[in-house]
Amino acid sequence: MDGRLDKFVCYQCALASGAYCEKHDTPHLGFDKAEKGACLKCIEELVQENAARGNELLRLLLDNLPNPELLRLREWISDLQELFLDSDATCLLRALAVQAKCTSLTIDEVVRQVIKAQSVDSILPYAY
Repeated sequence: MDGRLDKFVCYQCALASGAYCEKHDTPHLGFDKAEKGACLKCIEELVQENAARGNELLRLLLDNLPNPELLRLREWISDLQELFLDSDATCLLRALAVQAKCTSLTIDEVVRQVIKAQSVDSILPYAY
């Protein structure tokens, strides 16, 4: 399994694949760069757990990324806001949480990677 939801397997094989969330009893959904995807409910839980830090993390990226990357990030946030009607900080947290869950990192580790790379490639879909 790879998170694309195009394979049918038994429950034990789903669990063994690593692309199934036992906590929420649901398969992972695929994301552009993720091998096994992530559970949407786990992603939203991580967003909620870090909600109080959203503006702080947004400011950290705004202060430490080059302008072209900020423009890409702003474009993606703007598009996401049209779908979810969330704040800039919540939209950013969703991107960070997807990457964190797909890579088994913390949100802080993802932020550090983005700043070190000076690129938002790891947290934005290929289209951006």
